[in-house]
Amino acid sequence: MTRKNDRSPSSAATSPSRGRPRRPRARSRARVRRGTAGSGRPSSDLEPRRRPRQERARATVEAIVAAAAEVIAQEGYAAMTTNTVAARAGVSIGSLYQYFPNKQALLVSLLEEHLARVHPVVERSLEELADPGVPFVEAMRRMFVNLLSLHHDANPRLQRALGEEVPHPPHVREQHRRREAEYNARVAAILRARPDVRVENPEVAAQVLVQATSALSRWLAHDAPSGLDREAFIHEAVRLLTSHVRPARS
Repeated sequence: MTRKNDRSPSSAATSPSRGRPRRPRARSRARVRRGTAGSGRPSSDLEPRRRPRQERARATVEAIVAAAAEVIAQEGYAAMTTNTVAARAGVSIGSLYQYFPNKQALLVSLLEEHLARVHPVVERSLEELADPGVPFVEAMRRMFVNLLSLHHDANPRLQRALGEEVPHPPHVREQHRRREAEYNARVAAILRARPDVRVENPEVAAQVLVQATSALSRWLAHDAPSGLDREAFIHEAVRLLTSHVRPARS
């Protein structure tokens, strides 16, 4: 015999009035929010809703991303809205939302484009840095100038928004971490192999070199005062970056 308030497992899972199974609403919403691999759903509000597959769809996405960059360059990040971007791109707001849930997701796409442009420049510079036929100081100068040109060609407002105002989703942070670890390892190997370089700890020296080169070139491109002698700064920066070079023997 059971008490009035006791319920069996089957009765607890049914509606008292209709006797139908209750739907686990909270868990369903959580699954949709997280997304699943291969489902086409974004796992974060900072990621595109879907990737374009057809040429026309790719052209639409490219126009939207280019319009976002133009709005930031001309009016600043604060003035950027999905409506202004859609109008600049010449598409409906519905078309924009098919691919981007918000303006932060647009900026993440711009960040990914920037990282994709940086890698080939660094790759060529590292190949030159590894060439013993090119003096180390000259190779470092070329690398610095190449990075400076890359930063200079990018819009300062856009770069500041990407670096300071946009939360980076995990996959972007992981991509950046892997690239940085790769650059550190390759520079350390170059420092060990070059006969004209002397360092006590190649791994630590490589990390300093990578971080300092990136920071100095970015500052000169975006934040340096207008009256600064750029050539003098480049000369001093390269002299600092190559201070561990072994003096040439006479």
